[in-house]
Amino acid sequence: MELAILLGLSFLIALTLALIVFLKKKRKPSNPIERAIDVLQQAYGDREISSEEFLQKCHDLSEKKETIATVIGGETPATHRIG
Repeated sequence: MELAILLGLSFLIALTLALIVFLKKKRKPSNPIERAIDVLQQAYGDREISSEEFLQKCHDLSEKKETIATVIGGETPATHRIG
């Protein structure tokens, strides 16, 4: 009986961990510019880049996003739909 309880708890813990891993992977942004900003934020948080470099790269990415929006007809990449 104790073994059944232990196995049940082990199963629930494994299921919970699998769900957490799945949800973390699902949360990653699908837009390359958003992913780049996430990487920049991580690098800045880890003090791998200076605040000036962080701000400049964010500015460069925002300009790139505006250029992409202009090319595809004024929509932002996140809202652009094909078809």
